[in-house]
Amino acid sequence: MLYPSVDAGLGAKRQRISGASFGNPAIPGSVFNLYNASVNVSYAIDVAGGARRELEALRAGIDFQRFQLEATFLSLTGNIATTAFREASLREQILATREIAGSQELQLRLVEKQFAVGAISRSEVLAQRAQLAQTRANLPPLEKALGQTRNQLAVLIGKFPGEAGLPELDLSAFQLPQDLPLSLPSDLLRQRPDIRAAEAILHQTNARIGVAQALMFPQLTLSGSYGVASTTTSNLFDPGNVIWNVGANLLQPIFHAGQLQARKRGAEAAYDQAFAQYRQTVLGAFQNVADVLFALEFDAIALKAQADAEAAARESLDMTIKQLQFGSASYLALFNAQRQYEQARIGLVQAQAARYADTAALFQALGGGWWEREGQNLLPAKTEN
Repeated sequence: MLYPSVDAGLGAKRQRISGASFGNPAIPGSVFNLYNASVNVSYAIDVAGGARRELEALRAGIDFQRFQLEATFLSLTGNIATTAFREASLREQILATREIAGSQELQLRLVEKQFAVGAISRSEVLAQRAQLAQTRANLPPLEKALGQTRNQLAVLIGKFPGEAGLPELDLSAFQLPQDLPLSLPSDLLRQRPDIRAAEAILHQTNARIGVAQALMFPQLTLSGSYGVASTTTSNLFDPGNVIWNVGANLLQPIFHAGQLQARKRGAEAAYDQAFAQYRQTVLGAFQNVADVLFALEFDAIALKAQADAEAAARESLDMTIKQLQFGSASYLALFNAQRQYEQARIGLVQAQAARYADTAALFQALGGGWWEREGQNLLPAKTEN
C-alpha cells in the first residue's frame, strides 16, 4: 500500500491471426507461438495520504479484535470466579443446614423422652418434629443448586459436566486481598479492554475520514515494465527482442455528482457515532467501578452485622437450651431460637459469598490484570499518523 509493487511474469501462447484483423482480408492467416518474460513495476504515490490512513484504519481494526478477545477472556474469568464462590457458598449452606438438623434431631430425642414420662404435651413433640422436617426440607433445593452450579462451572472451564473432575470448594479456603487495586481514572482508561476496544473503533473511524478526504485530491501512479518477447524460445533473450514501457497516470476527480462529499460526510457521521459510543463506554466503566466500590463498602457492613447476628443467635440458642433443662424456658422459645439461629447462620454464609463475588467484580471492573500477563505483550503497537 505504501511501497511499489513488483511482479514477474512468464507467458507462452499459440494463436492464429488473419488479415481481416488488420483491415486487409487478402492477407492470408498465420499460426505462430509467442513467448514472453517481463518484470512489471507499479507505484501509486500517496499524495494525499489516503493509503496511510487506510493502513491506520486496518491496524485499528486489528486492535479492536484483540481487545474484544481480552474482554471475552475477562468476562469468562469473572464468571468462573463468581460461580466458584457460589458453589462454595452452597456447600457451606448445606453443611450448616445439616449441622442445624443434627442439633434439632438431638432436641427431638430429648423432647420425646420428656413426653414419654409425661413432662410435656404431645403438641410440643409435634412442633419439634415439624421444625426438624422444615430444616431437612431446605436441603434438596440447596443440593440441586449445588449440582447445577458445578455443571455450570465445568462448562465455563471447557469440560463436560460428568468429566470435569472439579474439587470440592470450601468457602473458608478463600481469602480476600489485603490491598484493593484502586486505579486513577487515566489508568482505568488504559486497563479495561472494552474501553480500549471503543477507542480502537474511534481511531478507525477517524482514519476513514482521512481516506474519504484523500479521494478528492489527485492520484498519481507510476508504472513501467521491462521484458522480452519472441516467437521461439531459442532466441527469447536476444537483444532485439527486448520490450519495455514507462508511464505515469494522474487522476483528478472533477465531477462525481456529490458522491465524494457524501462519502466524507458518512465517514464523519460514523466518527460522531463512535465517539458517542466511546463516551458511553467510559461513563459506564466509571459507574461500574463506583457501584462495585459501594457494594464492597456495604458488604463489609452487612458481613459484620450478620456475624454479630449469628453470634447473638447462637448464644441465645445455647442459653435457651440450658434454661429448658432447668424448666425456666418453654419449647416455643426453643423453636424460635432454633429458627433464628438457622436464618442467621445461612445469612452469614451468603454475606461472605457476596463479599467474595463483589471483590472479584472489582478486579473485573478494573480490567482484571490482563495487561500484566507475564510473557505476553497484549497492548497494540503504536502507529505513526
